Amino acid sequence: MIVFVILRLVICEQYKLRMRSCLETWRVRCVRRGGLYLAGAATYLTNCTVSVNQAKGLSGGIVVPQDTFNVVLVNTIVAGNTENTGIGYSEQFVGADISGSADAHYSLIGNRAGWTSLFGADGDIVGSPGHVINALLGPLQNNGGPTETMSLLVGSPAIGHADNAAAPATDQRGVTRQNVPDEATDIGAF
Repeated sequence: MIVFVILRLVICEQYKLRMRSCLETWRVRCVRRGGLYLAGAATYLTNCTVSVNQAKGLSGGIVVPQDTFNVVLVNTIVAGNTENTGIGYSEQFVGADISGSADAHYSLIGNRAGWTSLFGADGDIVGSPGHVINALLGPLQNNGGPTETMSLLVGSPAIGHADNAAAPATDQRGVTRQNVPDEATDIGAF
């Protein structure tokens, strides 16, 4: 069974966290931490979208402290998050999307600065401070299904770039991911 959740803030310490087809967005600014703060926990995010999060001082998207192990992103979008270092909020700051170590497979990371793991392998789409990848996400709204979602807009680099074998059968709305044989599924929760 897949549970569909819109998370406002997750602090996960000393527990294993598995999320599939989830959307993580927090529309208010956080003082130190943005969308996900993962400390000391094995964490697996599959077909999730972490976007539109803001923080002052640490990553707006995902923060992974040094003592944390085994954070894995599969078919996941982490983009469009911002960090404020004292001169305003920007996605171009180091760590705006990810701060710390995480393994990624077939994921879209808007800005890799601050991410200390290997990147760009296994079908990843990865940006940099000088070339931030825009995931082309729609606004958080009712697109059908049990929760609000952020749709993939026409031309999104996330369309058709996920690992089919790792993707759940349906997206966050409950819509079948592969409705045409051999169709490449999408990165993210939508």
